[in-house]
Amino acid sequence: MNQPPTDGSGGGLLGRIALRMGMISPEQLADAVRVQGQQLGGERLGEVLLTEGHITAGQLEELLAAQQEWLDAEGSRLALGDGAGTADLSLHHLSV
Repeated sequence: MNQPPTDGSGGGLLGRIALRMGMISPEQLADAVRVQGQQLGGERLGEVLLTEGHITAGQLEELLAAQQEWLDAEGSRLALGDGAGTADLSLHHLSV
């Protein structure tokens, strides 16, 4: 399966969702991506956003749920052959 496109910040799907939901600023995302890149253990972006104080534990739970909802919806579309390979990150189908 193709990787979903990012907004150029390197934050991937979770970062894009966090931006779209207004939980973080582009600067906070860039900071978290920078910190993540400096870590040898490959800490997940959500964990970095949390430890850096950019989001709360509750917000991380919301982000992970929204990400899973998007992945489930995208998986269903790909399984049905609807738009295969054209991941739509508009997030319009998320219930946020």
